[in-house]
Formats: sequence, structure tokens, C-alpha cells
Amino acid sequence: MKRSQGRRVSRQGKKIKIHQNNVELFGQLYIAMQSRDGNLNEFFAHEIQAFPPSLSDFGSLRLTNAKSELLQCLEQPDQIGSPSTYDCKIFDGAVLVHFLPTTTVNTFDEYADKIFISYLKKQRQEPRRLNVVWDTYIANSLKESTQLKRGQGCCRKVSGQTKLPKNWIDFLRDSTNKKELLAFLTTKVSNMNCPTNKSVYVTAEESVLSAGSSCHMAKCNQEEADTRVVVHVMHPSEQGEKTILIRTVDTDVVAILVGTYYTMVAVQPYVVIWDRQKL
Repeated sequence: MKRSQGRRVSRQGKKIKIHQNNVELFGQLYIAMQSRDGNLNEFFAHEIQAFPPSLSDFGSLRLTNAKSELLQCLEQPDQIGSPSTYDCKIFDGAVLVHFLPTTTVNTFDEYADKIFISYLKKQRQEPRRLNVVWDTYIANSLKESTQLKRGQGCCRKVSGQTKLPKNWIDFLRDSTNKKELLAFLTTKVSNMNCPTNKSVYVTAEESVLSAGSSCHMAKCNQEEADTRVVVHVMHPSEQGEKTILIRTVDTDVVAILVGTYYTMVAVQPYVVIWDRQKL
């Protein structure tokens, strides 16, 4: 048995033992209540753990892998076909960074120009507008603590002539690496040459930079791209864009859009919003 598998089995056995101890303690307390003049309703109103089990996994924040199952509840098999063209496409930038290939380039400059910007140019051919939305990285936030639990990669300075790391996914585990990379790509995107009637918007921390347009977007202090997407939907709809496509692989984005859909449509009743779970 591998060492990592042994640790997982050990942790699992520890959790089972803690659970059994809790059940035993709860049973003893309940039996004691039968011979005393106690209030059972009050007894059952209290947790036997320090934190609610719906949120805590024996003291640690409970994580779930079942979010994708929400999509099955939201899908409508009889929905109408998607539009053949879109006025605006919105991209979850972190998804592009994770899934675009890096094997054919050597430096960050080559990656930005030949991979990332090249992909955006291909996507720009159809719509009048592209939006690239990033996360922001705030020190000591809940998001940062979640990322730390996933492990840390080796830190590498991001600059144009620096060679790309061999292990790209390991590189992206480090928040400092990602923050520098997103800032680097933001500069590249904001300097894109846009044809007439085409524009590109990209988030830069709380601000939004644009190329090919003089219509500015307001600042947004939302930490995650999941919620910032709503702002990037509302702005193009206010500028007259009717059909908007959001490209992401995150179930959270779909759930947030469903929750805010009727509010957005109440403001812009003619806008049509589509979400696609593939790049």
C-alpha cells in the first residue's frame, strides 16, 4: 500500500472512531434523560459536535464533489436551440489558463501571444465583444485557505522571456504564480489590436481594462469570477448586445446565473443568456 493511501485509510479510520464515540456519548446522554426530569425537546435541540456537521467534517470545512449533479436538475430536454451567432462572449479566464495547451511554446511571451491571445482572436471573429473574467486573490480570504488545502506548487517569476514550468498544473497551484500570470495576460489582452466594431474587456483586480472601446465598466470588488460574471453580463446588455454566451466549466457560475436571471431580465428584458460547459 502506498504511503498516501495509508494516510487516507488512517484518517478514515479516525473519523469512524470519532463518529462511534459521538454516537455512544449521545446514547448515554439520552438514556440518562429517561431517569431524570428533563426536556427532550431541549435535549435534541443541541448539537453533539462543536460545529454543525452540514458545514464541518470533524472540524474541517466540508467540501463536496457533488456540485455537478445540480446541472441535472437545471437541464431542460425540450429547450430551444441555441442561437447561431452571439453578440458577446464571456470567458472564465482561469478555465482558459488551465485547459489551453502549453507544450508547443517555451516562454511566457510565446504562451500569451501564440496560445492565449490567438485563442481569443479566433473567438472574436463572430461576436462584436469578448469579456475575459479573472478571480482576484485577497490575502487571508476563505478562497485562499481553500487553495492552500489543495497543495502549493513551486514559485516562479512570471515575465516575458522566462521559460514556462514543465509542470503547468503544479505551477498554477501557487496563488502568487497565478496572480502574476493573470496580471501578465491582462496586459497582453488590453493591448490587443481590435478591428472596427470589435472590443475586448478584461478584469484587472477591481478594475476592467478594454481594447477597441471607449465605454468603460465600473469597478467591482467581488473576489471570484463566478459572481463577477453577472456584472460582465449586465454591461454588454446595457450597451445593446442581445445574445450573450458564457463559456465556463464551473457549476457555481450556472447556479449564480439561474439565481440572478430574472433580476437581469427585469432590467434588460430582451437579452438572451446562454451558458456552455465546454470550451
